[in-house]
Amino acid sequence: MEILANDVERSEPFLQPPPSEPPLSSPPAPIQSPTDQRTSADKSNQIRQFFRDRSSEISESMIVSDSDSDVDDSDEDEIQFTPRQSILEKNEKTKHRSRAKAKENAKTLMRLALDRSEQWKCSTCSSFFTSNAALRQHISTDHKDREICGRCPYTCDKRSRGDVKKHEQGHARADVQFKNQPHGQECKLCNVWFGNAWFVSHLYRFHLPKDSK
Repeated sequence: MEILANDVERSEPFLQPPPSEPPLSSPPAPIQSPTDQRTSADKSNQIRQFFRDRSSEISESMIVSDSDSDVDDSDEDEIQFTPRQSILEKNEKTKHRSRAKAKENAKTLMRLALDRSEQWKCSTCSSFFTSNAALRQHISTDHKDREICGRCPYTCDKRSRGDVKKHEQGHARADVQFKNQPHGQECKLCNVWFGNAWFVSHLYRFHLPKDSK
């Protein structure tokens, strides 16, 4: 019987229920930021004061040394502006060659007009005459409704006499603008100055047939 009692005593711990687990702790309460009792005006003043105090530090940190700026500028010029300059120089050379070619073409046409026996052309009917006087006589006889310029064979309707005056004023301006200039040419027959493009048009209109080359 003692053995059974001892066995019962030894077995009692195994029959006891397991100890209960401690209850889970509740989650911590959220941390609340302290309330800021300052007004928005106070905050703004504090921010301004902060930047005033550090203005010297900020400005000094933003200063770039002269040596660094020189290196960067030279590199930028070499990369960005050198190709553009070469393109501009190329375009300028192309314009110079084009102007020289137009000037030489104008001189050739002027020589061709001077070599013709009939140098004066009526712009109304395309008839040619040997002299300026013969052309003007033709216009006054066959084109009585036309009025002719005092310096070149340009004509317009007599009802538009103002057009002839404006045309003659244009001759006076062209004499000042183009006389003895690289981009100007003089008509040896009319003694009037033109730009290269207008000069060629003048020759074909008043001194040369359309098929002249």
